[in-house]
Amino acid sequence: MNTKILKIVYSGIFIFFVLYPNIYLAGKQAVNEIRGMESLIDPNDPEVIKLAEYFSSNNINPEEYIYKNIEWASDYDVYWNLEYWASPEQTIQKGRGDCEDKAILLKSVEEYLKIKSKIVIQKDHVYVLKDNIPYGGVSGTESYITVFWNLIKEIPLIRKIIIIFGLFIIWGGYENLKQIKKRRSSSYL
Repeated sequence: MNTKILKIVYSGIFIFFVLYPNIYLAGKQAVNEIRGMESLIDPNDPEVIKLAEYFSSNNINPEEYIYKNIEWASDYDVYWNLEYWASPEQTIQKGRGDCEDKAILLKSVEEYLKIKSKIVIQKDHVYVLKDNIPYGGVSGTESYITVFWNLIKEIPLIRKIIIIFGLFIIWGGYENLKQIKKRRSSSYL
């Protein structure tokens, strides 16, 4: 097989494992992506029922409570992966999550409480729309290029360094540096 093709394959595999070190959750996310976000909405989850009953018996607004009390955290911070849609139970247990996690939890609670709402999926954001109010805010991002750069910005610095260093090694960076140094030293003779 051509050396460049092998390097491209190795580079892709390497980057995947740096961005998705938790392979089990990466597999679950692949299944979630195929099934769609709606498949994670679970009004019958015992944790969702307990939370919904708490809201109902204490006259608490589910939207305000979830968006104020479930701390925003990236999937890197919570699950160590680039992307992962958490179940409502996972979001409740962790007490934090990103926009998808909060929207999935809120929609699950609202379905249990028979509140009419819908999940809105944008290019780089997810929120719940109820009575024409976007809970979780609306993204103004219009361009997929902006989405891509926002995604790159979200990657922790250490992972960026690991990716750059790994690609440097895969593509023979050290050997190339030695050859450049050798050429420079021979040109001075």
